[in-house]
Amino acid sequence: MVILQGVIAQQAATQGLIIGGAGGSGTLGARPGMGDPDDLLEGNRRPGDPGLAGLGLVILKLLENMTTNRYNDNESDKTNCELFQYKDKKKKCKDGNAHHVVPDRAFRSPGTRNKWTPFAPLNELLNDAREEIPVIGQLWKGGYYNTKMDDENEGWAICVSEKKHKIIHNLQNPIENQIGLAANPQYISNLKALEELGAKSVSAVTGCNASEMADTLRKKHQEKGMNPDYPVRADPYGNSGLNIDKFNSLVTKQGNALPR
Repeated sequence: MVILQGVIAQQAATQGLIIGGAGGSGTLGARPGMGDPDDLLEGNRRPGDPGLAGLGLVILKLLENMTTNRYNDNESDKTNCELFQYKDKKKKCKDGNAHHVVPDRAFRSPGTRNKWTPFAPLNELLNDAREEIPVIGQLWKGGYYNTKMDDENEGWAICVSEKKHKIIHNLQNPIENQIGLAANPQYISNLKALEELGAKSVSAVTGCNASEMADTLRKKHQEKGMNPDYPVRADPYGNSGLNIDKFNSLVTKQGNALPR
């Protein structure tokens, strides 16, 4: 975890972010033009320069957090670091904004959840249809890899603002990509690595305790029968081409087949 913390700090520096706080917990200020989470997932981050005004806002926010011990802007201090299933985000989060600590994409094929139209409810219907209708699912060979985690609502999340969600992904995605590129088979990592990365990325932005969050994630996933070496996709930019057949074929060769 200490090494990972250093990697995240280094990545934050290269992304134009500032980390503050003791013990590895702190806050980050994002430079303008960072883009939204979907842009980041596709590798289309728009660069920008912080400027004096932006840097001033970062410093003010850092001082505010240090003096008030507040690290959140979507929930109360007591529930800011609470892990809950994504299906409960509207009940748990004031504005309904939540972040999967281990990305939902880790459990499914690239491009499974697409933006087909400008209308989110219609997109959900189309995505659900493609995944759930047997003929479409078989022809496309997309969707979730196995039945232990086959719905984004089952994933574990925390409340964050839209701004902090963007910053977390800007930290998390490049490092996840490095993990995937270094893996063998490529882009298939173990679940524990993404649990630790997710917890440290959240901690860097929210001030939550990374070790406690990683331990809770491990317990929740273990309850579903997912061991630390459970195979997942580490591929934030969708470059792997790991559909269900290819993914299962590769992990089966390692003696770790995933039941459907």
